[in-house]
Amino acid sequence: QSHRRAWRPRAPALERLQRGDIDVLVCSKIFNKGIDIPLAASAVNAAAGESSIDALQRLGRLSRVAAGKTSFSFYDVLDVGAKPLEKHALSRVDAYRGDGHDVQTLELGRLPT
Repeated sequence: QSHRRAWRPRAPALERLQRGDIDVLVCSKIFNKGIDIPLAASAVNAAAGESSIDALQRLGRLSRVAAGKTSFSFYDVLDVGAKPLEKHALSRVDAYRGDGHDVQTLELGRLPT
């Protein structure tokens, strides 16, 4: 039962995002499993994790086709110069692209305005 309570705070935030009341939702690992955001227009993965599988699953949940969805943009933050995080980031990008996803990269200090 305590497990269910831990997941409940996601619902109101997701409902607000789906209604268009908010444009941005910053997520932590609490959103890693059991979550779909089909109307998401874009996402930034700033998790420095090594797991390409987790990153692909996260991208898949967000990039699904949905009624009214015309496009989707995905960005991954490259931890350039921060070893081994840079290696992990490049591995994630290779996994995205190898799976057929068009992913743009953001380097810290060179974020678009």
